[in-house]
Amino acid sequence: MLSCIPLLLLSITTSFACSTNSEPEQCPRSDGQVSYADAVQKLVRSIQRYKEAYDLFKVTCNAFEMSIFAAQAKPQCHTVQSSVRVREVWCTIQTAQIDILIQQIAKGGAFWTSFDYVADYYVVIIPRAVLNVKLEETFLASSTASAFLLKLTELRIQNITSTIDEIQLSSLGIQLNPWSSWALARTGVFLQRAIVQRGVQQCQWS
Repeated sequence: MLSCIPLLLLSITTSFACSTNSEPEQCPRSDGQVSYADAVQKLVRSIQRYKEAYDLFKVTCNAFEMSIFAAQAKPQCHTVQSSVRVREVWCTIQTAQIDILIQQIAKGGAFWTSFDYVADYYVVIIPRAVLNVKLEETFLASSTASAFLLKLTELRIQNITSTIDEIQLSSLGIQLNPWSSWALARTGVFLQRAIVQRGVQQCQWS
């Protein structure tokens, strides 16, 4: 039974779970330094699902699931110093494919025996999709040691608007219902909501 609460679906074998400790997890390292390529993959993998919550005036909610299939190439990252304590890290992730499933979930049955079911859905498949990711690396000075906090601040699918336009053009001969057309056009919005709903994703190194 589907329920409209935040869940996490991962199509890649390893995962990055939210830490229950007050301290962020340690970032992946290589030769004593943080590995931006490994860290960005670790942070991105945690943001792949978004579900709306029901409210009193709605009988449906929308769910977004994104499955990332990794390519062999490692992410390419470069840094830009934006202030004394903050450095921006821009990364490009080449994937083998991204599959996006958008579902309209409705409630059935009586109030005391209600259940959730998929009323409608739409699948978006983007072969060789490219992810553009922005991280912020903040210098944390203390009396004992110097540490750095690496936080995911932006995640976008490259050329998502033109990709959706192409899908819509190729679907001209197919009768899409109003919900499917609306959901397809809001693919990028659902991704941004998934980022917000998942909360701050970060790791630390020193």
